[in-house]
Amino acid sequence: MDVIDPNEDVPATQRLENLHQARVGQKRQYDKERYLQDFEEGQLALIYRYRGYIGQTTKLRHLYDGPYRVVRKNSDLVYLVEYLSMDKNFRRPKEELVHVSMMKPYHLRYSSAGEPDGS
Repeated sequence: MDVIDPNEDVPATQRLENLHQARVGQKRQYDKERYLQDFEEGQLALIYRYRGYIGQTTKLRHLYDGPYRVVRKNSDLVYLVEYLSMDKNFRRPKEELVHVSMMKPYHLRYSSAGEPDGS
C-alpha cells in the first residue's frame, strides 16, 4: 500500500515558508499569556508546583510553594533559588534552578501594627 504525501505537489521552498509561518503563529499564540518578569538577587518569589505528593490531594493544595530567595540569574529565563525553610527534616533541595514562567513575586503581608505578618 502506497502512502500518499499531501506535500508531494508543493515545492520545497513553499514547504519551508509554510513551516516558518506556522512557527511564527504558534509563538505568537504562546506569548499571548506570557509577560516578561525580572527578579533581582535577594528578592523573594513563589514557585509553581504542578505535581502533588503521594497521599496529597491535588484538589485542595496550594499551587505555589515558597517563599524562595533568588540567589542569582543564570540566564534571562532561568534563576537559581534557595528555599527558606526553618524545618531541618525538610526533603526539598536547598537550591534549585527554576524557569521564570514558574515564578511569581512574593509580597510580605503586614499586620495592623505595621510589622511583617508571619502567616
